[in-house]
Amino acid sequence: MRTVLIGSDFMYDKNGDLKPIEINTSTGWNNYKIESEDETYDLSGLSTFIQNGGFTKVTYVYQSANKGIITRLDSLLESLNIEFVNLKVGSTSITIPNIEDSDTHLIIRQAYDTTALVDDVYCRDKVNFLNLIKNEDYGSQFAYLNENSELVSNITNIPDNANQPNFILKAVEPHYDKNQYPKFYKVSTQEELDVVLQNVDRDYFLMEFLYNPNKLYNNRIQVIRGLHILYPSSLQGIEIGMYTKLSDDVIIESPSYDTTTFELDITQRNSFLTSDLGIQLPKLLDTDVVQLADGSFKTGLDLQVGDVLKTLDLPVGEYNIAGVAEAASNDNVSFTELQERAVYSTNAVTYKGRVSKTVDYITLTFTDESTWSDTDSSKYLIEDSTLNSILWLPLNQVTPGQIVLLLDTSDETTPVFIKKEIASVQPTSEVFEGWIITVERAHLFLTKTDVASTTSYVAIEHNLACFDPTLCTQDGCPKGQVCCYNSGNNQTACQVGLSQCICN
Repeated sequence: MRTVLIGSDFMYDKNGDLKPIEINTSTGWNNYKIESEDETYDLSGLSTFIQNGGFTKVTYVYQSANKGIITRLDSLLESLNIEFVNLKVGSTSITIPNIEDSDTHLIIRQAYDTTALVDDVYCRDKVNFLNLIKNEDYGSQFAYLNENSELVSNITNIPDNANQPNFILKAVEPHYDKNQYPKFYKVSTQEELDVVLQNVDRDYFLMEFLYNPNKLYNNRIQVIRGLHILYPSSLQGIEIGMYTKLSDDVIIESPSYDTTTFELDITQRNSFLTSDLGIQLPKLLDTDVVQLADGSFKTGLDLQVGDVLKTLDLPVGEYNIAGVAEAASNDNVSFTELQERAVYSTNAVTYKGRVSKTVDYITLTFTDESTWSDTDSSKYLIEDSTLNSILWLPLNQVTPGQIVLLLDTSDETTPVFIKKEIASVQPTSEVFEGWIITVERAHLFLTKTDVASTTSYVAIEHNLACFDPTLCTQDGCPKGQVCCYNSGNNQTACQVGLSQCICN
């Protein structure tokens, strides 16, 4: 039996009811959510379905999946003594591999398939989905251009969202310029709405923006994502999970709008957007400090673009950050070589931007009982004893027994590295409120949590993404590609096969 896993996003309307806003296959598994992993998943319905259906084998096909669902499926099927196969397909695949179907073989597809009706008609085209449900109580008001370039609208009333936006201009299909869209508007009259409707074209449609001030979470908008497995013949659904995403920033009490176009100030969009990415750039809390070239310290709050930092040049390949497999294929650097060749340098801050986002944290407890906490995507220097090599690993990939390298800055002229063996790894979910920054030349700078602290250890932050809104952002590239900026020729390009944007 062939089934498909659908992710459905819902928002609260003014009455406190949840309304669907879109559905997706190959749905993202947001790690940055309110609920814990255990609270997110419930496979009891799936377990009953498998047992009642007499299945002896389950194949899970995916393009990207949170390891939590695979772990839980594996555990469930092992307890039921049922064969389990998980099959990953490429992110650029347009159809999934042919898998033999039978009455005892359950295939769960969590990957986009252009030949499937639900994928190509209702997930790819958001207008088709809204048209499908427009006559239901949970349908929404929207306007779009049909195949004859005629405006079709079922907007009959203008929502009163007080100071907040009441309409959103969204892309019809998934691939679009995320630096500009979606756009948000606030109108009060039909005449103002008519102005906004002029932005509707074949690629972008207008939809009422659902907002309920009584359904905010820590002053952030909630988006509920439901995970359901749809099966034939009536496409009934089995719920396997649900979680809550939050907007990337808190709600602004008095947003700014253009008086002619009625569009929200683009710099304020994060109050109304949710993203599946964590904080990928170097980041500082207001109270975190970085050392300047003159030896003084500044907090994240006081740091300014143009400030010159004390940074670090390492012999570790800066692009050698994908883990052990890539490290093995490059020139390995031993701890001794690292210590001998590392030097201090200076570097200017080129960007600083505010961020307020729920993210996953990792707290490391070392064997000397000291601790260190950082966001789970932060990359740290790890000594791999098998390869006799130093490599970069994100904290969500480190394990007890591994050696983390911190920097002892008590010697102001020569970098000295300290080995810390990990005793335990504890994940948590917290709201990070602070700053993301990037520097112009080197990719590494030094941070610690308190300027008054007597400890001389600092973390080495990897400036792993190229972030300059005027140059290049990953959101500007199609699915499966990332954006890279080459400072040598001052050119940008979207490239396939990379896990992140790298500044050259």
